[in-house]
Amino acid sequence: PRKAQSALRSTLARIKEALRGVDDLLKIEGDRIGFNASSASFLDLNLVAGATRDTQPTQLAPPTVTLLQNAAEAARGPFLEAFSLPDTPAFNDWIVIQRNVIGGRLNLIHDRLSNHQLETHLIHPAIETVNRWLVLDRLNESAYQRLMRLHFLNGDRSAALQAYETCSELLDKELGVEPS
Repeated sequence: PRKAQSALRSTLARIKEALRGVDDLLKIEGDRIGFNASSASFLDLNLVAGATRDTQPTQLAPPTVTLLQNAAEAARGPFLEAFSLPDTPAFNDWIVIQRNVIGGRLNLIHDRLSNHQLETHLIHPAIETVNRWLVLDRLNESAYQRLMRLHFLNGDRSAALQAYETCSELLDKELGVEPS
């Protein structure tokens, strides 16, 4: 424990040095470390949480659409993708839970945004939104259904069929099921 605490102190000192100029980004209290919510810094996770909290699926106003667009663009992949700490099962369990929670929020954001784009006849932006959605959740059948509908509405029957084939192959390979 003493060596681990020393290594942690050293790592935190390096992090603070690297973040010099950022207003107290880290909040350290006893044996707890977190992000200082009152800091002027920007966290994409806060943007994602706000976008799911502050938007409703019907009649999106322009500021709400902008919030969804910003949140969708901020998503770069699963939360702490491929990150784990050896010999820390509780931390690794927490990461899995957070990935699921944040992944659900990102699905909601992409669903709401692409549905709004579909309803307002912004077909090409909607296709881009759904493609970003599928990068984040490649087994999401609802996203594939939306993509097929968008390609069909765009007059691209072959792209709609290709989306179905991709969905069908992935679901069969990964889950052993057929599309609904």
